[in-house]
Amino acid sequence: MEQRWLAIAAVLVMSLNAVLLLAVDNSEGAVPNAPSRAPPNDYLYFEAQSFDSDVYPTFVQDFYLYVSSMYSGEDYDDTDPTPGNYTAISELKYTFAGLYDDEMQLVNPAPIEWTKGTISDNYGKGYTLDTYWSNVNLYADDSSNSISFRVKKDGIAPGDYIIRVRGEFKTMTGWDGVDQFEFKRSYEDEHIHFSVRSCLSPTDEVDRPLVSWSEDLNQRPFYAGSNYRMVGMNYLYSYYGTMTDIRATLTITEPVFHVDDGVAFLPDLNTNTFLYWRVTAAPNAAPGPHVVMTQFTYKFNGIMVNETPVAHTLMVAHTPLLLPPENNGMTTPAAVLEQKDTEGNLVVMFRNAGNVALKNIRLRLDLQSSAYVKFKEFYYYEENSAYKIQSQMIVEAGDLAIGQEKEVTFPAFKLQQYMPPGKYMIPVDYECTYFDGGETGNPSGNVVAGYWDEKGINVHQDILQETWNPKPEDWQLIPFLYVMVEDDEMGPDIQMISHSSYISQTRGSTNRYMYFQIYNYEYYQFDRMTYTIHTDEGSPLLIPGSAENSTTTTFPPIYRPNLPAGSPGNIGSDTIQFYADIKDFAKVGATLVPIDISGFDQYMQPLEKRVYVELYIMGRQPKFKVISTSTSNVTDDGMVTVTATVQNYGEGIGYNITTQYFYSGSGYACTDGRLPLTTELRPGEKATVVFHVRTLAQSYYIRGSHYGYLSFSYYDETLNFYEMGSASDYFYFYIYAVLPNMYITDVRSGLLDWGKTTEVTVKVTNAGGTEAFDVMAYIPQNTNQFTIVDNEIEVGDIAAGQTKEFKFKVKAASEFTDGTTYTFYIYFKYRNVENRTLTYAEGEVEYLYLRTKERIGDNQIQVIQEKGIDDGTGILFMGIFVLIGMVIFTIVYSRVKKAPKEHGPDPSAHNKPKVRAWEE
Repeated sequence: MEQRWLAIAAVLVMSLNAVLLLAVDNSEGAVPNAPSRAPPNDYLYFEAQSFDSDVYPTFVQDFYLYVSSMYSGEDYDDTDPTPGNYTAISELKYTFAGLYDDEMQLVNPAPIEWTKGTISDNYGKGYTLDTYWSNVNLYADDSSNSISFRVKKDGIAPGDYIIRVRGEFKTMTGWDGVDQFEFKRSYEDEHIHFSVRSCLSPTDEVDRPLVSWSEDLNQRPFYAGSNYRMVGMNYLYSYYGTMTDIRATLTITEPVFHVDDGVAFLPDLNTNTFLYWRVTAAPNAAPGPHVVMTQFTYKFNGIMVNETPVAHTLMVAHTPLLLPPENNGMTTPAAVLEQKDTEGNLVVMFRNAGNVALKNIRLRLDLQSSAYVKFKEFYYYEENSAYKIQSQMIVEAGDLAIGQEKEVTFPAFKLQQYMPPGKYMIPVDYECTYFDGGETGNPSGNVVAGYWDEKGINVHQDILQETWNPKPEDWQLIPFLYVMVEDDEMGPDIQMISHSSYISQTRGSTNRYMYFQIYNYEYYQFDRMTYTIHTDEGSPLLIPGSAENSTTTTFPPIYRPNLPAGSPGNIGSDTIQFYADIKDFAKVGATLVPIDISGFDQYMQPLEKRVYVELYIMGRQPKFKVISTSTSNVTDDGMVTVTATVQNYGEGIGYNITTQYFYSGSGYACTDGRLPLTTELRPGEKATVVFHVRTLAQSYYIRGSHYGYLSFSYYDETLNFYEMGSASDYFYFYIYAVLPNMYITDVRSGLLDWGKTTEVTVKVTNAGGTEAFDVMAYIPQNTNQFTIVDNEIEVGDIAAGQTKEFKFKVKAASEFTDGTTYTFYIYFKYRNVENRTLTYAEGEVEYLYLRTKERIGDNQIQVIQEKGIDDGTGILFMGIFVLIGMVIFTIVYSRVKKAPKEHGPDPSAHNKPKVRAWEE
């Protein structure tokens, strides 16, 4: 802060001096180039009192002159001086002798004007200073207490000025001894120094250098070749008061400079602390200081002030700038390459475009920073390591004088794979030396210059930003080596395929879902994509619901926001989905769908490309489905015949259809191979196929649910052969096996009598559909009144419908109830056609009734018979008995559980009801 105020004070002093110099009016009898002193010594001490050495436009300066006698009588040569005032200075008067600059050149017109400029001379008599160190104050006029001038507001030239003041007086040199004194007239010139300063501080500093800024307001050297650079003054402030409407004009007369707009404008000093102009320097602008002129107008406290021009310096730096050929908007690139060019030599002409000779030049292409750029209205810059051009050779280029050109060869120059077509800017790294002989005020001999990543020298970059960033919107850094990469004749590498799940389509099918995949093999993204799918030009597709002879040639466009870029090891991809009909007479086999693709890359360059998507068109296909099944009885060897009805529910005809049944489980097998179904089956028609199923082991039941699928092979309407395999129809069928079923159809026995043994003859009929093997019958002892003799009987095999007879004996106790019917159970075990042996507990249970003798009354033997299913009456009675048995089961179940168990297995383990004899 203290340094700032010291700077401000210095500026004010200089400004005030300049203002006063401009303000003096030389109409008061100033004498140009008059001698500064007449006498050999100073007879007077002179000083401007209340004088401010720094003045500003419109300011008023009030002061007075203080004069004191320094005369000691050295001019008086009489040895007896009388009277005693021989030291007196008399008739002292001061006049203004003119306004001069600091080189004592008369200033006209003056920058000041007097308001009270006549110095009082004691009403024309002058003043007498009668003793040594006597003094007097001189004012303006005889009635004023100060001398005044005002700094003008127009035509102000800030700078240092001198007011020249001439003093005229007499000194006594002798005396006649009576009453006469001798006098000598003398003159002395005095100088009052002051400075006229600008209110816009510190712009009044003569020879003050102008500063150069980059677009990001960083101060940088001003290089030769600078284009549209910001050059101006910083740290501006108003000395006193309010400043508005500030206009600054920069004038440069040297032809190597151009000021784009010589007038800079600031509305006030509250919004900006600096002002600048846009200056362009020719590449041959010499290093060192260049004189420029600035002129300012502004309102100071509401008063318009017009200053005259002031000299400043513009310092041009050394500019070691090496440039490749100009590209003229890429119309003349340094090289034109194809996208997959092999390596070769690249020959480029370089030029010393700076203002200093370059020596020991070394060049390299900065491939790590190469930029992919499309030129349209703006420049685009993108760093990506994938966008590389390969060439690592460092080239020695020797020396180049100012403006000289030289060919440089970069060997082994080639493109990276999949480098996007377009315009590339490759920064040129270089280093060199140049000689600084002191032109910029800082001689240092040979200087290393350039920009090289590994060395970290940024001079090159500074020069580029200074000389080739003409406007804020053009921010690219050059010099660049410009290379044009052209696409191959196929254009952008974009491909489209149908998703594998949807590539096969049937002609004549409707409203089919389509799923196309787009692959981008380029390393850049496309935006605003449009896909137009054709229905003409051999396309098999139709808009859903359209007739095959429709004149519509394309689907409505499909829009997608972008198609992502590919990258090394990856493919950019997107998908489109839609519904379509397949033409009735579309070409069968592989066929292509034309699709037009359009969009823009990230640099707004248009994409127009046609691709073809392959579909596989099939003839109308039949589809087969089992709609019903029926099964036969199980044969004695465990075989079942299955009849399946098949319907064609597809859209096409099937020819020469064969089929084969495959189990989906285990334990069973189909004994047939491939069987013919029919020679032709149209949509909606049916056909039947018969196949046989059997068990593979005794542990499996043939009865129950079975499932598998019929595999079909056929020729479609285009006589293409298809083998359907596991894609065929799954179905279930149920085998209701007719197993053996034992019925007691006849019982013959006498009446049971006390203490006697009665033989019972039983006929058993197999009412089931298959034979029972190794049949055994077992009659448990059911009560305490009766004992079964030899209660397990071998019956043998009983074929389906066959009846066999067996006998057993019942021994009665000594007492029981006479005339009563008792129920006896018979259990059967056997092996069935499933080759499974059913135990007594697993097999069937039948029952019969035996009646005791009526000991009082007739002695008629009553035998209750159950007739078999071959006798109609027997069947009727059998049904009645079953119903009665069910009632008895519910009544006597608990008693049956107490039956004796001396013989055979426990009847309670059987799955049929155990009923005790019914006592009447």
